[in-house]
Amino acid sequence: MPAPSFQFTMRTGPAPGKVFALTQAEISIGRDVSNDFIINDVEVSRRHARMVLQGTQYVLEDLGSTNGTFVNGQRLAGPHVLRPGDIVLLGENVTLVFEEVQFDPDATVASPALSAAQSVPVNEAPPPPVAYQPPPPDAYSQGPTGDLEGKLPQQPAERNWTSIILLGCGCLTIVCLVVLGALWYIDANYLWCTVFPFIPACP
Repeated sequence: MPAPSFQFTMRTGPAPGKVFALTQAEISIGRDVSNDFIINDVEVSRRHARMVLQGTQYVLEDLGSTNGTFVNGQRLAGPHVLRPGDIVLLGENVTLVFEEVQFDPDATVASPALSAAQSVPVNEAPPPPVAYQPPPPDAYSQGPTGDLEGKLPQQPAERNWTSIILLGCGCLTIVCLVVLGALWYIDANYLWCTVFPFIPACP
């Protein structure tokens, strides 16, 4: 079973949300740049506190700071063994949460062969080409010409003859009317001898 690892997460202070990974056997905390954890706050002393790893636990100790070090609201008067979830207060402004980091080494190890297999794209076979299907033939294009003519509508022969007779009668009527009109005009204007000089009665 791997040894537990811990971290500090700043809840209040100059950098809320900042995480300090606890990876050393002895860690110094303070405002001075020589500290392992530098916290630039007026309530934090130059060398405020230190942490010492004893077995699998960290022990927090105040180094005679001006504004004190508190754990869960109690001011430290000597070394204190930290437990996950403890709230550490440095002075009045900086709050740190002591947390255990859950780490499973097996969860982050991936098989090289499996990773290579997942990274190589698989070329899928293209779908087979769709065979061309001609559109269905038109109903009038099937069969010989005789079949087509048999399907087309035909006018009765009697209707054609009736139309011809009516047209002839109409033309004959028009001709008769024109002739009668001309004769009436000639007679009304006494133009018989002018139009027809060969009539025996004409002088």
